[in-house]
Amino acid sequence: MPIVTLDALRAHLGIPAGESAENARLWTALLAADSEAERFANRRFLPHYATRNHAASGTATLALALADDLLEVVSVSDGSNGLLTGLGLAPDAAPHDRLLRTDGGLFDTGLYSVSGVWGWHDGSAGVGWQATGQTVSSGVAAGDVLLSVPDADALTVGGTLFEVGALLRVGAEFMAVLAADAALNRLTVSRAAQGSTATAHSAGTAIHRWQPAPLVSAWVLRRAAALYRAADGGGTPAFEGDVLRGVRRLTVRG
Repeated sequence: MPIVTLDALRAHLGIPAGESAENARLWTALLAADSEAERFANRRFLPHYATRNHAASGTATLALALADDLLEVVSVSDGSNGLLTGLGLAPDAAPHDRLLRTDGGLFDTGLYSVSGVWGWHDGSAGVGWQATGQTVSSGVAAGDVLLSVPDADALTVGGTLFEVGALLRVGAEFMAVLAADAALNRLTVSRAAQGSTATAHSAGTAIHRWQPAPLVSAWVLRRAAALYRAADGGGTPAFEGDVLRGVRRLTVRG
């Protein structure tokens, strides 16, 4: 799914919210802009669950460098002794780029499997997972695609809280908003988004929404708009990668 929503791009271009004829072209432009941003910055900007292998080579060390940005760790194993405990993360606030041994042990030479939530934000206020103030109104099973909320038409800065394409977190599961019914206060969602697992959720479970770093989302909006307009014969605009140079990861992603 894209870093910014289809509704956000539509608003950026001045296309009325109810007009869907251009959705396919808009979606294509968004995905292309996303790909360019992540390729240039050498980062993945949306959170996703994954297990990634990282190699410790040379002498034993207290720190294991990660080849991607880690938001949350679920488990770490070394392939021979099983799950590791007594670990810390650096820097202290997410995203993290190193695992630390805090139990007096060392990372010996070999592969380590790190399971967790990977992704990047700039650490500033108002980015990353943000509380919506909304909760699940009635329990949902793992296979349900309809999610009842107190106010499906609630507003947030810059638009509606549950606009199409918004990435939500309910418990440990991620969901993507496909549609919002303001009359029934109900969302249609895609379950198990971004590598998460669909599970049942009880009434009262808090709902969070992912907010990317403003620099990134603004760049993707501008780039997607330029690519969308280029489809009308204006030619493909030059890549504006320098804007993202300040958030570029210099190490190679795994």
